[in-house]
Amino acid sequence: IIFFSIFSLWIYSKKIYLSKNLKILIDLFFAATCIQILLGIFTLVLVMPLALAATHQIGALVLLALLLSIHHQNRT
Repeated sequence: IIFFSIFSLWIYSKKIYLSKNLKILIDLFFAATCIQILLGIFTLVLVMPLALAATHQIGALVLLALLLSIHHQNRT
């Protein structure tokens, strides 16, 4: 469900006028979300190797940072 809402945001951002920086941040957020989903799937399938699990957690921090950047950029 979360992926589809982010995908919808990404598609919607292509159709409306947004600043170039905001569009770049949304593109990065969508790409990071796809990578995060793949990391989560591989972490579970491979029975949680430590390096992959740690990378998945770092990916969550990247997503949070991107989301906060999008929020800040949208407010200004």
